[in-house]
Amino acid sequence: MEAPTLAPPPLGGRPPPEETPEPPGSGCGSDQPGGLYGGAGALARSKPRGPRPQMSCEEAAALLRDKFLTVDAEGGFVVQVPGGVYGGHGVLDTALHQALQPGGDFDARYEEVGARYVAVVEIGDRCLSEFPIGHHPLEHLCRWLRALGRLPMWRLALNEAWLQDEDVPQLIALIEASSGSDVFPLRVELQRNCFRPATALTLAQALARRLAEFAVPRRCVLDMRCNWIMDCTGFFEDVRRSVAEVAPNVAIEVAYCEDPPVGPPQRTELLVVAGPSWSSSEGARYANASYSKEKGPWSNFMAGPSTLLATELERGGWTFWVCPLCEPYKKKDISEQGGRKHCPSVTFGGILSSHLRGDPHRKCVQNIQPGQLLQFSLGIGVEYYFNPWSGAQGLSEEEARKEALEPPLSPQQHVQQQQQHQHALHMLQQQELLQQRMQQMQMQMQMQQGHQQHVQPAQHLHQQTQLQPPQQQQLNPEHQRLWLPHQERQQQQQ
Repeated sequence: MEAPTLAPPPLGGRPPPEETPEPPGSGCGSDQPGGLYGGAGALARSKPRGPRPQMSCEEAAALLRDKFLTVDAEGGFVVQVPGGVYGGHGVLDTALHQALQPGGDFDARYEEVGARYVAVVEIGDRCLSEFPIGHHPLEHLCRWLRALGRLPMWRLALNEAWLQDEDVPQLIALIEASSGSDVFPLRVELQRNCFRPATALTLAQALARRLAEFAVPRRCVLDMRCNWIMDCTGFFEDVRRSVAEVAPNVAIEVAYCEDPPVGPPQRTELLVVAGPSWSSSEGARYANASYSKEKGPWSNFMAGPSTLLATELERGGWTFWVCPLCEPYKKKDISEQGGRKHCPSVTFGGILSSHLRGDPHRKCVQNIQPGQLLQFSLGIGVEYYFNPWSGAQGLSEEEARKEALEPPLSPQQHVQQQQQHQHALHMLQQQELLQQRMQQMQMQMQMQQGHQQHVQPAQHLHQQTQLQPPQQQQLNPEHQRLWLPHQERQQQQQ
């Protein structure tokens, strides 16, 4: 099927002034959670539209210090900074960047609460990469942890933080700086970022080398779900081979789109979680598992493909696009200029990613045939193709139509799939029984209505044909001859 060609944005990627859409058509109306590209998802999540009151920098700093930087009962320092808009656009991001700098609230708060170690560092839905915003929040976070000489004991979670391949040296330096410490995180979560397979391999190797230093059994989980890893089968093979080369005494396990096992480890092992693969069958599975009140499956599946497409189009100068699949919906325009009238930090890529991950777009994708491609112009003679079902993309139609192989199911996933199949079969049987009961009830109602219609004319006919006295009923001579003896017999009986 020939891919529909979409005209490149005029005037270097920006629409003419007279065609600039109004702010309500900025495409920020997606319901999907998340805040990529400087808060586009956060803007989409905020209601109602229009200007909202700003929180001052002092108030944002106090909120960060008192609510998101705490200590647990055992003296572990807990950093949990959620996504979303708190009193204004980007004001909490600014407070976070300032708090991470040397001498900021992170250093002061750690000493103030008397923490003995770092337990959890969880910062999600906030841009920590220096490349799209020009700051260095990840560098400051790694510096703060390196100054303490240890990694978080339980979890280091930087999910949907817009981390890219260029940020990997900071993470590897942080892992290597913890050498000699007896504290190592049980989980390193980097979901919904922008890491390619080669980058994920280097992170796995760095963690494996660090695990090899421990004499007692340890387990570490590297969660790389929903990144720019299209083929998980090939990625898992590379992980097993590369980790065996750098840390032969560390067992390597892989898991496809499933939570890792719990319990004390019996050996030193590294568990790498990745997925889903970019294929039409996986896209259909996640789309069918999503609905209006549960948008997470499709949003997570499209997180990697949407951010990769957004990156490529932003490099090509795109700032405005009309989604051809979402014509029935009003919010089909992806406009950086319109979005910045609501949020100054929003970008075209953020709005595009939120739109492709949103529930209205998912419904439109389910109405098209698999194999239909979207085509974008990146310059003279350079075209870029995107598969809305699978998320596969590239500079040729062959790349966009490529279907990644799905890894074999683990025993746990096989049991879950059987349970889901049995549940779906049970629901189908219940639905069939309900339909049969409804049909039986309709047939009974029709039979009762037919019986009533038959009985009423018969009763009426019986009433009309009852014998009447001769003075009330005109009888022919034969009827009169029969009636008179009958009347005499009645009188004699009385």
